[in-house]
Amino acid sequence: MSIYKRIVLFSVVISICFAINLFAGSKEQLRDMSKQQNKKLVIDPRRVQQVSVQSVEQNLRADLAVESAWVRGNVTDRMAGFPLGVRVVNRGNAPVASAYIIRASLPGFPAREFNANHIPANPIRPGQSFAYEFYFFLGETDRLPPGQYDIAVMIDSSDVISELNENNNQGVALFAVQSAV
Repeated sequence: MSIYKRIVLFSVVISICFAINLFAGSKEQLRDMSKQQNKKLVIDPRRVQQVSVQSVEQNLRADLAVESAWVRGNVTDRMAGFPLGVRVVNRGNAPVASAYIIRASLPGFPAREFNANHIPANPIRPGQSFAYEFYFFLGETDRLPPGQYDIAVMIDSSDVISELNENNNQGVALFAVQSAV
């Protein structure tokens, strides 16, 4: 075997060992996994890099969650709407780099959708949060009678973003409507 072929073979073996240690853990863990599954561990050097990159990419995902929701100010029975706020936090391990929809629902009224389209220019990084405020318009003649209300807020309601947890995208804002008299 020529020196060139030996060097190439040595480089391939080193690369495989590095990939195994980096992405799959120690050799002992691999042997234990292989024994547990009663299968012989076979490593195809042509697939090591491809499989490793795919597994890392699958684990890197954003996770948007509603941290809080609120109605700002005093709402009266003469108002045609009210300011609605929501604080969104990224609990994932990858930034949110695409726009998404925030949906607000008040029983008895059509849901309203707001576009969080600033995201491509200002991604929400892991651990970061961002507050949005919108005006929830009831309608030209619609008003809420005095009482207690809750409004549901859902982020990424159209499932544009693949998240680690799709079950933490909702929150509720409780508020009171007072008589303006």
